[in-house]
Amino acid sequence: MEKQYENSVSLLIDSLSVMQPTFREGISEFALIQVLKHPPYEVFDSHALSDPLVLFKTHFVLFHALYTLQGKWRQQAVGELDIHTTNIILRPCIPSSSRSWAHTPSATCEITSPDPLARYYLDWQNFETTQKADVNALLDDFWSRMSVNQQPPLSEKQRHHAYRVLGIVELADNEGGSHQHLAPETLKRYYRKALAKAHPDKGGSVERAQAVIQAYRWLAGQ
Repeated sequence: MEKQYENSVSLLIDSLSVMQPTFREGISEFALIQVLKHPPYEVFDSHALSDPLVLFKTHFVLFHALYTLQGKWRQQAVGELDIHTTNIILRPCIPSSSRSWAHTPSATCEITSPDPLARYYLDWQNFETTQKADVNALLDDFWSRMSVNQQPPLSEKQRHHAYRVLGIVELADNEGGSHQHLAPETLKRYYRKALAKAHPDKGGSVERAQAVIQAYRWLAGQ
């Protein structure tokens, strides 16, 4: 994966990781894309489903993120994320001792056999090799839509709110002062620290994690 896309995909995975309640209920791919088009996520824009090629790219990026998350949740024994276009659902892990009683073989956190779909979506070359020379401009436009860099300028109130959410106290308290830019690596370090505290898996909440993700998107796009 090219470096300029890594941040967008990483943010998508972070956004999906705080949606465990949604996945436990089950959600279709179409409905999930609709959720991700609106605040507080805003990962995809209104054109995500409008063009066949862009639709494919949206689908691939989303499934790449979902299969990445599936692997992480297996390792953490969070559950087994079943991924289908009509229903994406998080099922509980089944302990080895009770697996013989299971009526749903898919609800296990162990890989029972290689998954060709997972291999396909986790291989970023499959995204890139679908491109044709005459659609490169369209693909670049797709990534620019998904990029955190495409957003209106922040107001001072929004900027200082974002600093407070990420715990950047020295800048949050600088009301009315000159606008300062943090190095991307520094900003990401604050973001990761804040997300670790706010994540529902760490004793936080979905709302707090969403606020942290949005704050980072705001500041990273300036």
